[in-house]
Amino acid sequence: MNYLAGDSNRETGGKRTRGVTRGSLPDAPLVSVVTVVKNGAEHLTKCIESVLTQSWSNIEYIIIDGGSTDGTMDIIRSYDDRIDYWLSEPDHGIFDAMNKGIALASGQLIGILNADDSYEPGAVSAAAQALMQFAAPAVFYGDHYLVQVELGERYEMRASLQLWRGMTICHQAMFVHREVYRQLGSYRLEFRLAADYDFLVRACLARVPFRYLERFVVDFRDDGASSRALLTSNREVSTILRRYYGPFSSPYLKNLLLTGYNLTAVAISRLIGRVLGERARCWARTSFYRITGRRRPA
Repeated sequence: MNYLAGDSNRETGGKRTRGVTRGSLPDAPLVSVVTVVKNGAEHLTKCIESVLTQSWSNIEYIIIDGGSTDGTMDIIRSYDDRIDYWLSEPDHGIFDAMNKGIALASGQLIGILNADDSYEPGAVSAAAQALMQFAAPAVFYGDHYLVQVELGERYEMRASLQLWRGMTICHQAMFVHREVYRQLGSYRLEFRLAADYDFLVRACLARVPFRYLERFVVDFRDDGASSRALLTSNREVSTILRRYYGPFSSPYLKNLLLTGYNLTAVAISRLIGRVLGERARCWARTSFYRITGRRRPA
């Protein structure tokens, strides 16, 4: 571990700090996985293990911590000899942390895996194999399982490029070629919850190729920041669509209708919860996922 002089709030560690680095091989491109975390000790071990046990051998694993105080750093330090690089320092939110990780990544592909989530077996290998077949800068994406926390169940969520629906590709189910990040730039911090959606729209408008992996990539827990702040997230999505497509465009107007439907569904589920109890509210919410989540790739 390396405590940087002059900054008591910044700490780094991992194999890279001891001179051990990775690179792409002719038959094994390097895939970087970035985990961002702040006070995520409850689920971080499962997240880390899901990366370290992937079948793909050439993975660079980077963890960016935002200054945790709950035991997260104890977990990270315990994996110091298996993590390529980790950094702990205060940041300006989740997308600032992601930008730091992307800047530190050396891989041809970069995946973002939040501390509450975990990869499915073979996820990284599927992305790397697709890269070798396509051999061009692209976004490689797959489906995801949504873990409904209150009921302890998970549901199949199908990816789609119907952007008017919002973030229809789970961020954690994407692997982005580093050249795409170089071309489009980093995540824009003006968006607190939907900077990944802004990136997705910019990639589509720039005609970046999207390659579907035809598999489930990640288990995504339904208790993240965007899940808890649905109204703010929807407002940011609408702002992004209006900015890039215009206020009278089909994507923007269809999204307004969908936003109204989503917010109505949330209000109904809360009403059900007050009248029939929390379990009934959870059932109503997951029924909504069944209706909206099983989308086929565009």
